[in-house]
Amino acid sequence: MKKSILYSALILTIVLASMDFVARIFFLYWSLWWFDFVMHLLAGFAGGLIAVWIFYHPDLFSPKTANKSGGMLFAVILVLFFAIAWEVFEYVHDIAQPSEGYVRDTATDISLGVLGAIISSRIATRKKYFN
Repeated sequence: MKKSILYSALILTIVLASMDFVARIFFLYWSLWWFDFVMHLLAGFAGGLIAVWIFYHPDLFSPKTANKSGGMLFAVILVLFFAIAWEVFEYVHDIAQPSEGYVRDTATDISLGVLGAIISSRIATRKKYFN
């Protein structure tokens, strides 16, 4: 069952990469105001699944210390770290053009990533995959 979470995250990552590829060709990030929201939410969801899989992997953490709330917290912290790192990467490499709503957009992107992690880790830890 643990592998099914990792496979789900892999499939979702492939879907995300495909959506990003199509979005860049058809300028969906610029023509559909909500498309970026969907991408950040799905990326957070996939990241949350990966984080939960890492947290409950028996070679990395002791099963005695791996509880449900710890898995969710680990997922949120890991996704938060990568979401902030991504926003910094976009800023440093001039991918995102700072504008009047830049700070709000960045905060929304990070929040959606974290929300995706919360949802996916909640779903994954609710299942009896790790008991």
